[in-house]
Amino acid sequence: VNVRKPAGKSSPDVKRIRQALLDKSDQPELVKQLGVIYIRNQDYGMAKLAFNRYLEMRPESADGLAYLGV
Repeated sequence: VNVRKPAGKSSPDVKRIRQALLDKSDQPELVKQLGVIYIRNQDYGMAKLAFNRYLEMRPESADGLAYLGV
């Protein structure tokens, strides 16, 4: 089972959000949006990383836990 898309296959939305996070990394809602996009693109490994980061920023987030399947 391939859980990651090949490198370089990022959507424009992913690129835009990642650039915004490079500019200012403490934006939990953008991290969550990134995770949702990764799920939509079936890139589950990257989605898990994004939601783990989101939960570091918002540990009590019910939707963050739900997206991880906890």
